[in-house]
Amino acid sequence: DIRNIGANDFKVLEELFLPRTVYGGSRYEFQSIAEVSVFMSQIYPLAKRFSLSRSWRLSEESPDWYDDPNEVDDESDRKEYQIPPPFVCELLTGTRIGWRWRCNFPDTRIYFYDMINPYDPDGEDETIDPLEEVEMTSSCEINWLEPEPDRESTDYEQYTDQLSDVCKEITFYSAFYNPPTEDEYNQMYNRRRNQYFTTLGI
Repeated sequence: DIRNIGANDFKVLEELFLPRTVYGGSRYEFQSIAEVSVFMSQIYPLAKRFSLSRSWRLSEESPDWYDDPNEVDDESDRKEYQIPPPFVCELLTGTRIGWRWRCNFPDTRIYFYDMINPYDPDGEDETIDPLEEVEMTSSCEINWLEPEPDRESTDYEQYTDQLSDVCKEITFYSAFYNPPTEDEYNQMYNRRRNQYFTTLGI
């Protein structure tokens, strides 16, 4: 259990990476959303002392889990990709320590908007996937574990640069500090989908 390690233990070590089988180890799967907030507060002293694993997940066995809708076909036979639930938990380090829930997904807007495939400008080769290795991130709001650096400090500019990059990914899940419930998720997606098709005039 990573929580049993003190910030003053292993004074020579700079990195602390534990296997998934250890509570809080790399890619460990939590059994509930609620336990993550407590866990992050408990490992905060370690995060200041060591370079830690930065990514965990919600277990599919958790009562908070719901399925990723993934690819679906709508009535017009267009492929559409829903933004999946944000069930990956990430530790943010640097000039200000915090954590967030996020998800990664293919940027299918390239397909959906019938944009030009840069690898096949004429669209003649159907074997080429225009979405290959094109990935987006959607993030919940950041749960900070410490105050922002003083505006007069040397760290402040670096902090604002880091914050700007992360905030660009807070879109679909803005105002959520934890993953939405399944009902909230479906309501959000349906609103987004309707607005999207209205914009396209479909």
